[in-house]
Amino acid sequence: MNLNLLVIRSVMPKQLAEFYEQLGTAFEYHRNGNGPFHFSAHVGPTILEIYPLAKSQEQADKLLRLI
Repeated sequence: MNLNLLVIRSVMPKQLAEFYEQLGTAFEYHRNGNGPFHFSAHVGPTILEIYPLAKSQEQADKLLRLI
């Protein structure tokens, strides 16, 4: 099994990206189409994305979905 994409939603996406940058991860700040701006980085073959919370969210969810 290969993990291609890992998405994290955070109340503080910039600070979380800065934390991972201290561990050597280089993020880009961009958006896909009309979606929200987010941080994206390649970690080996995996894309790590850090998004802000959705408008309907008050806190980050604690669920894990593997597809």
